[in-house]
Amino acid sequence: SLEEKIGKMVVEDIKDEWPPCEDKEAAKYLDLLAQRLLSHHEGEKETLKFHLFQTPTQNAFALPGSNVVVLSGFLKNAESEEEIAGVLSHEIGHIVSRDPLKFVIQEQGLGMISSLASSGPGAYGDVAGVATTLSSLSYSREKELAADKFAKDLLVKSGYTTKGLISFLSRREQAFPEIMRPLEENLSFLSTHPKTSERIEFLKQGNAAAKKSPPSLSAGQIKRLQSACPNHSPYETN
Repeated sequence: SLEEKIGKMVVEDIKDEWPPCEDKEAAKYLDLLAQRLLSHHEGEKETLKFHLFQTPTQNAFALPGSNVVVLSGFLKNAESEEEIAGVLSHEIGHIVSRDPLKFVIQEQGLGMISSLASSGPGAYGDVAGVATTLSSLSYSREKELAADKFAKDLLVKSGYTTKGLISFLSRREQAFPEIMRPLEENLSFLSTHPKTSERIEFLKQGNAAAKKSPPSLSAGQIKRLQSACPNHSPYETN
């Protein structure tokens, strides 16, 4: 219940950063892909809650309480069902390991948990700090690689390959190659993080799915996801 409280208050606070998008049809298609993935997860069953926001930023990230934030820039630029499923499977890996909650405790301290447990959500004042922390998650090398391993296994069990996740990571790496490579190689605070190239090489190993299954979404439904949240964000410039 504490995880749910934290997740809800952060989702509400993120609305100050990005306009929310009440696109029920897009959320339905995301849930369909999530159900396909989760049906092959052998551990405790999770029910993901999707929250769409309008922004050209290309990303998706998990919050405590099985909440997943999906940004419209990611959907707009997604190239296939496998790419969307790949990113979702990685975030499911973080949720199953409770990485978002552990990250909040690490960054904000146990005082936040104690405050919420004793007095409810209104007792904790630094909601903005938690939201900022979670909207710019930066996990350790071990946690990111563990989420990649989870995603790789789950994708194969679900009848996908890892090509979609590789495609997403490759585009992100190519966006700022001149900046990111020296940072990854030289800055100490990034030294524990896996390089994108390392993650891609791991995902390429045994790339073929054990049994390739038909897509869950039609070409029309993928196009509908790509056009989710059609209204331009006020933070987007042309």
